[in-house]
Amino acid sequence: MGLILRLATQSLKSRVLTTWLTITSIALSVTLLVGIEHLRAGVRESFAGTISGTDLIVGARGGTLQVLLSTVFGIGTPAGSVSMKTFERWRAHPAVKWAVPYTLGDSHRGFRVVGTTTDFFERYRFRKTGTVVFQQGRAPTGPDEVAIGSDVAEKLKYALNAPVTVTHGMMDIGTSNHETHPFHVVGIIARTFTPIDRSVYMTLDGVEGMHEEEQGRIARPVPSPSAAEEPKSRKGAGEPKGRTTEVQPKGRITELQPKGQITELQPKGRITEVQPKGRTRTAKPTSPATEAEKPLQQTANASAPPLMPGASPPPNVAAIARAQQSAANATAPPVMPGASPPPSIAAAAGAQQTANAKAPPVMPGASPPPVVAAAAGAQQAANAPPIMPGASTPPVMPGATPPATKVIKQPAPIAFVSLSAPPKHGEAGHDHGDDQITAFFVGTKNRFEALMLQREMNTDFTEPLTAVIPGVALAELFNSIGSAEVGLRVVALFAVAIGLTGMLVALYSSLDARRREMAILRSVGAGPGTIVSLLVIESGLLALLGCVIGVGLVYLGLVLGQGPIEQRFGLHLSIGAMKSAEYNYLALILGAGVLVGFVPAWKAYRTSLADGLSPRA
Repeated sequence: MGLILRLATQSLKSRVLTTWLTITSIALSVTLLVGIEHLRAGVRESFAGTISGTDLIVGARGGTLQVLLSTVFGIGTPAGSVSMKTFERWRAHPAVKWAVPYTLGDSHRGFRVVGTTTDFFERYRFRKTGTVVFQQGRAPTGPDEVAIGSDVAEKLKYALNAPVTVTHGMMDIGTSNHETHPFHVVGIIARTFTPIDRSVYMTLDGVEGMHEEEQGRIARPVPSPSAAEEPKSRKGAGEPKGRTTEVQPKGRITELQPKGQITELQPKGRITEVQPKGRTRTAKPTSPATEAEKPLQQTANASAPPLMPGASPPPNVAAIARAQQSAANATAPPVMPGASPPPSIAAAAGAQQTANAKAPPVMPGASPPPVVAAAAGAQQAANAPPIMPGASTPPVMPGATPPATKVIKQPAPIAFVSLSAPPKHGEAGHDHGDDQITAFFVGTKNRFEALMLQREMNTDFTEPLTAVIPGVALAELFNSIGSAEVGLRVVALFAVAIGLTGMLVALYSSLDARRREMAILRSVGAGPGTIVSLLVIESGLLALLGCVIGVGLVYLGLVLGQGPIEQRFGLHLSIGAMKSAEYNYLALILGAGVLVGFVPAWKAYRTSLADGLSPRA
């Protein structure tokens, strides 16, 4: 056996170039396969070790992965916020041992800012026994103090007492800077190889302090410019003195009567009056329009959208107002050409024509009799449609009296005036909400109570919550990306198959040049078994050398790329012994390499002695 091994080694040395090309192809395929498996195991281990000792992560109602990724890993945005009252209520639960609030929503130069308490640094665990240790300084306790991770300090070149300005918004898409409330660094956290290294931590008082100016705003009414510019003729036409009309948020029209009665025009055209003692009653419309005219009026009123004070109305608003005036003054609504009007409309039109016939004729340019003028004014005042602010009045014929209209006045806008100094350039007003947090971590007194507490939180009707068990959520995450892992494995296996095929081609093609060598071995007494063993051992040596070099390249890549991968992606890839799955892959490759050697061995066995010794043309 030793002689055959020496012969195989010398045979490979005689073909140095072909041998090393074959070994390189196998080594690269092994590197790809083993590297993918090692990277997959390292990613799972890094994700699973990011948080330990925490039984529940509780956030606003949303997906389990969204709560886990946004709070622990800083990936994505949270679903909402949780009130401090809810946090305090659950912290006092008999099954809860400890609870730590967690607030997100701000960032500093691309690093997320977390608002929490000092309990976070005492309770948080990673990789089972890892604790948060301060490399320099201490945990923040004041409203203007922050602690930063190791990556933040290294990348931004921060030291203790360095100034920090927080930006409103997650990561690098902030919208405004809190320049009026600066912070300073009081602690630098030692490297943990978790998202803690890429975070900035402050107290909950510090989060509230950034928004004190927004919470101190007051509201005071400001006169609307459009109300001051209204024509006097429009205010006094058809309405008593002191009577105003406002558009409510839901489109209802409220009129303040001289005696304090409030009349609201409901969506169905009814008028509700509120008496001074708070009683309400529904009165009939004062308009003399018939029942058949009500749907037309309601359609016209509903088609006119409300306008902001001082804004110019859309082009169709003036047309709508003119249509309302025409519908109010005309007895019959528009009828399609050739169609007969309804009987009620025809009767109303006939009555109107009879009334007009009794009136004495008036010459063009002459004033009508007082009785006729009074009747016409009352009719127009009763049927006067509301006019939106800024809309033009209906056209009036020369010499005719302008019809009465109701001016819809918008309520005075509310202007918010800050009690403190105005914000600096680049700082826009915003509010995180009073007593709101993003999530909170929970540790139970007994691990068996975590499931019951999770169900109780998820089914609570006081405030919708989502309680997540970190281990279960991570398993769900791994299951969701399992198909991608399988795809990478398939690609790596194909690469190994290509490398073994290259080895087969190299050994098989070399037999033509080794025909005389095989014939000489046969002539000195080497049997068929010896020839087969020689070629199989050669293929096995090629596969073995390829596996060894491939595994060496994997560990060399881990040594060189561990630091950059941790800094760029926050993944801690441990350098340790290979797992059982990796050994199985190597055994599979070695077995396949040995089997490949039987193909050229079978051809060499069939080569006759006379054919090998005879010269070839």
